[in-house]
Amino acid sequence: MGRIFARFLSRSATKSALKDSIECLELGWKGVGFGIWDWNILTNEMTFSDRFKTLLGYAPGELPQHYEQWVKRLHPDDKQQTLSALQTHLKHRKQYNIEYRMLTKSGQWRWFHTTGQAAWDKKGNATRMVGSLADITERKHNERERELIMEKLLESNTELERFAYVASHDMQEPIRMVTNFSEIICKDYNSLLDEEGKECLRLIADSGKRMHSIIDDLLDYSRIGNEDNHMISCDGENVLEGALENLCGLITSHNAQISYDPFPPIYGNPVQIMRLIQNLVANGIKYQPSGNRPHIHIGFMNQPEQWCISIRDNGIGINEKFIEQIFQPFRRLHAWEQYEGTGLGLSICKKIVENHGGRIWATSAPGEGSLFYFTLCKPQPKQLEAA
Repeated sequence: MGRIFARFLSRSATKSALKDSIECLELGWKGVGFGIWDWNILTNEMTFSDRFKTLLGYAPGELPQHYEQWVKRLHPDDKQQTLSALQTHLKHRKQYNIEYRMLTKSGQWRWFHTTGQAAWDKKGNATRMVGSLADITERKHNERERELIMEKLLESNTELERFAYVASHDMQEPIRMVTNFSEIICKDYNSLLDEEGKECLRLIADSGKRMHSIIDDLLDYSRIGNEDNHMISCDGENVLEGALENLCGLITSHNAQISYDPFPPIYGNPVQIMRLIQNLVANGIKYQPSGNRPHIHIGFMNQPEQWCISIRDNGIGINEKFIEQIFQPFRRLHAWEQYEGTGLGLSICKKIVENHGGRIWATSAPGEGSLFYFTLCKPQPKQLEAA
């Protein structure tokens, strides 16, 4: 557009040439709904094309041809920024490309997008400027509607997370009471119960423990969005060692073999990243064929702006058609009696990774184990110095 304007600006400044320029420019932009303006900076005369006037609701002969006619129609909240951008273009020759509101003949404020190109004399003084104008009111309204929808969704999600947290917290005590009293009855009144009664109490106790696990995971899931999300540069080795120490009992009881590559420095919330690694390693240990010794390897791939971390296991594997489902809350592929779990572990992992601006995915096949990948940001040099 700048080259087109420059070509017209180089022509004679006579009114005839100016009229021809405006008509030619308007003809070129008419099909896409643009209006054209031409500003003689030396006299402040500003010529508006018919299309320009139409966009503001005026007939071809109504709008006076003067710079102040444009300025006084600028929205008060947009005027300073618009004029500042104009002066920056004239003094420093930076691109003039801006959006602002203008008052129409009917008294409405409408959004416009304008671009322009000035011409300078041999001394570097701006003498003339030509530009185009397009009505973008509908686009602006659509953008605002999307923003309002996103704000409502965010507010709704926040409220749901708070509800999940409060509901889960309040449910812990009655579930604990059910579990404790069922165990007391089983212990103190064992001789008075027949086998059917004992089995019923066992089912009650197991169900209570299962509900308690679900509540704990639901609390973890809701906390990710509400807890302190302070991101720092941290020692990856310490985070990994912390995760494996927390799994020490599980690793020992299953005689699991854990290997890993040297862990690089990472940027994020160390508590959440530790939880992420714990969940993935724990899954690799628990979801094993009967009698199989778990082998878990944690690897790293160096990518330009992030680390790609992988966790491979030799477990039961996952059917490819269920890969996407496993990251959804409460999606279980196995009965509780077969493999314990609430169906929230991988959804917690997904939420943590997305909270860090990364992504998580998996490849797997039944009987061939699983390979989980997730990405984390690398610390920037300044972050490393601060750490």
